[in-house]
Amino acid sequence: MPALPIPLITGLLLFFLLMRSWLGGRTHPMILILLAGSSGQSILIALHQFYHLSWLRPVQPVTAAILPPLAYLAFVSSTRRRLLWHCDLWHALPVGFVLFCVLLFPQALDTAIPAIFLIYGSALLHSLHQGGDSLILTRLDSDNIPLRLWQFIAAALLVSSFGEIVISLAHACELLKQGQNITSALFDSGFQTKSNFNREFLR
Repeated sequence: MPALPIPLITGLLLFFLLMRSWLGGRTHPMILILLAGSSGQSILIALHQFYHLSWLRPVQPVTAAILPPLAYLAFVSSTRRRLLWHCDLWHALPVGFVLFCVLLFPQALDTAIPAIFLIYGSALLHSLHQGGDSLILTRLDSDNIPLRLWQFIAAALLVSSFGEIVISLAHACELLKQGQNITSALFDSGFQTKSNFNREFLR
């Protein structure tokens, strides 16, 4: 019996949620875009890692870098204010930097992408420190469901970042035990771990 990889299942579930939310007509457009981006990223990971579509290698880091700024902009536009080009266009800078890394400096991807997730996860969590009062545009009768949702998204961004960092550090420790010096071990751990972006990009 054929089995579907977990990222593909996740992507399909997010796509189902996207269609249901879109047909319901009550979900903020930026949240729909975030759902579409998350679904697309999960499906892309499955196609690359499990179905061996190698031409997707350079695409995966860029689409991964889009998600944290997109999540933050979805939060701002659905709970605080409408988006403004002169205030919010700078959120494209992390994506531009990752694109630069893909083209010219792939060794930096394993630092850049966890850093982007960490920065935006922390910023989102900080924006929620006032609880329900942080969600200015949210209906008062929503029973803190939007607050819990955004706290979960912030936690997911942070867990993704810390997961990559822990994997890289664990690999560096193994290299130190094998006799490598600290500098070499930290450098090698950035692209010789199966789960990280630079190894997947170069493989």
